[in-house]
Amino acid sequence: MYEIKKLHRPIEITGIFAGIDDIHKEQFYFPGEFHDFWEAVLVKSGEMIATGDGRIYRLKNGNLLFHKPMEFHTVRVDRVETRLQIISFSARGEGMKQFESKCVELEDNEVEMFGLITKKFNSAASYYTDGNFKCFEKEGSFGAVMLESLLLSLIDRSSANQKTVTSSERQYLDIIRVMKKNLDKMLSLEELAALCNMSASNLKKIFHGLSDVGASKFFLRMKLRRAMEMLDNGTSVKEAGLSIGFTDMNYFSTVFKRETGITPSEYRRAGTNLGRYQHL
Repeated sequence: MYEIKKLHRPIEITGIFAGIDDIHKEQFYFPGEFHDFWEAVLVKSGEMIATGDGRIYRLKNGNLLFHKPMEFHTVRVDRVETRLQIISFSARGEGMKQFESKCVELEDNEVEMFGLITKKFNSAASYYTDGNFKCFEKEGSFGAVMLESLLLSLIDRSSANQKTVTSSERQYLDIIRVMKKNLDKMLSLEELAALCNMSASNLKKIFHGLSDVGASKFFLRMKLRRAMEMLDNGTSVKEAGLSIGFTDMNYFSTVFKRETGITPSEYRRAGTNLGRYQHL
C-alpha cells in the first residue's frame, strides 16, 4: 500500500496584479500608496530610498524589498538613474509572515529569476487586459510557480543590512510613531508638531525631504488605512469613522470617497472581492 504524504504549503500565490520594469531618473518620486496585496521591489541597478510603515530603507543593486498588504509606502530616487523591477501579487500561507517589512540581498541567479517573474507577470497582465484569458492563465501560472519557489528559498534569509539613518530620518520615524499613537484624534499640523517637540515649519521640512506628500495628507492616509482595515473585518462605517476621529459620518464618507474613489459603505459591501488599489 502506498501512503499519501500530505503537504503543508507555507506559501501559495493566489493572484497576480502587475509586473513592472522601469528606469527612473534622478529626483524621481513615486506617489505614496497602499493596496490590499503584496508588492516586491527589486533594485536592478542604481539605488533608492523607500519608506514603508514608518521604516526607511536605503536600497542598492540586488536589494529586494517587500511591502505587505495595506502598508503605506513611497519610493525616492535621488542621485543616480535607477532601474526597478516590481511585482504585485496576492498570497496566503504562514510563510508570508516572514516577508513583512523584509529586505533581502539576492544572489545573481535570484536577480535573474526575479526578472523572469516580472516578465511573466507583465505578459499575464497584458493578456488579461486583452481578454486572452487562456494565455493569462498560462503565463500567470508559470510566474506564480516561479515566485513561490523564489519565496520559499528566501524564507529563512536574513534581512539585508541597512545603513544608519540620518538625524532627519530619525525625526521622520519619530513623527510616524506619534501619528500612529494618535490616529483617533483630529490634530492640526501645529498640534502634531507640538506632540513631536518641534515647530510646524521643521516638521514640514522633514516630510518634504522624505515624502512626496505633506504631513497632514500622510496622517490622513494612515487614518483611512486603519478605517479600511476595520471595514475589512466587518466593523460598521460609524465605528470605523469614530475610531479615526470623525464625528460627522457624512464628512467621513465625503473624505473617504475623495481619497479612495468610493464611499466607506461601498468599500465595506465590496469586501475582499473588490481588488482595491489605492493611490493615496
